[in-house]
Order: sequence, then structure tokens, then C-alpha cells
Amino acid sequence: MTLRCLALDGSGPLGGVALLEGDRLVESTSCPEGSGFGVTLYARVEHLLTQHHVTVADLGLLTVTLGPGSFTGLRFALGLAKGMALVHGIPILGISTLALQAEASQGNHPWILPLRDAGQGLLFFGLYHALADGLREVIPPSMGRLADMSARLQATIPGETPLCCGPGVATHLEGLETMRCHVPDHPHAQPSAALLGLMGLNRWRHGAQPAALNLEPLYLRPPQAQMQRLASGT
Repeated sequence: MTLRCLALDGSGPLGGVALLEGDRLVESTSCPEGSGFGVTLYARVEHLLTQHHVTVADLGLLTVTLGPGSFTGLRFALGLAKGMALVHGIPILGISTLALQAEASQGNHPWILPLRDAGQGLLFFGLYHALADGLREVIPPSMGRLADMSARLQATIPGETPLCCGPGVATHLEGLETMRCHVPDHPHAQPSAALLGLMGLNRWRHGAQPAALNLEPLYLRPPQAQMQRLASGT
């Protein structure tokens, strides 16, 4: 029987839901974040499943974004996914938004550097190496200033020129242009929930089986006092 997978993305600025049967996309839909996002996301999931005569119990896998991203959106999407997983005994996999962005942007570049703005002059970043069998995480999701990121890149891949991608590129473009990295003309398009579902299926096939209770949002932002120290460089 073909494995049915439901993917939920609440990382923002658009929420996304996708239903897959094996590698085939059945349907995907999106909704903007904002007031009532949790209710809207639940309604989109309910409509999508009903439209294709699928019950939650028919699902064989759930995939959800963990962050970094919208605090509220991530919490709603993960809470909904964990609820379905726990009630119906469905395996659930979490994927970082940076890994999702890297997967969507890799093209022919061996080194991928997805970025999201963290506010106060800071950014979220990670580094991924595109190999024949998929992406390998080299620098896990992190938060810091451009100078912090540049130092880690030089220590990790000296002489290499990673591809910058994601919504953080536009915010930090001026600083990125002084670094050794490639900034494409169109560095960001929000990855689809369908791609999230395919990534989850691939990881599931390779044996990833975390328990729903152990899955938590990826909140990299420290308390406000520490944020202020990071932003000021002290």
C-alpha cells in the first residue's frame, strides 16, 4: 500500500499543507500567517483530507517544520502534527526550515548557506553540502552576526564560495556582498510544503523515526538580555 504523508509548514510568512501518496503530490495549499492562523491551518488540513477521502488514521507519516521561523506558526503546526501523531500512532519527522530552504535552492552549487533574519542585526544560518545522495548538514542551525557567520565559514570551508539563499539575504545583502559568498539575482522563494513532504519521506526511508513526544520547535533565540548583548557584540 502506498504511504500517505501529510506535511505541515508553519515557519512563515506563509503556512503550507501538502498531501502526498508516495512521491506523488496529491494536493498542496497555503495560507498567510496572522490572526487566527491556528484555526485556518486546522481548517486547511481538514478540507484537504476530506476532499481526497482520506482520514487522519489513513496517514502513514507526518512531516513538520521545526524552525527557526515564526514562533506562533511553528507552535501551531507542530502542536497539530503532534496531536495527530499521538492519537493515531503516526510517525512524525521534523525538518529545520534552513534544511528545507537549502534543499529548494541547491541547484548545481556544492555549498548552500540558507539565511533567515533574526532581528537586531542578527541572522539564523546553517551550512549544507550537496552530495550525490543528498544534503549533508555541516553547520547546524545557528544564530549570530554576519561577522560570527563569516568566521565559522572560514574555519569550516576555507576558500569555498557558498550559495546564499532564503529570506535573510535581502535583509543582510550589503554585508553579504563584502563576504566570500555567491548571492543570486533571486535568492528567495518560499519552499513548498510538497518539498517538505518529500524530504520527510526520504528521511523515513533511510530510517529516521523520532518519537512525537521528543519533537520540539527549534527556538534559537535566547532571552532578550542576551539578544541585546549579541546584537551589540559585547
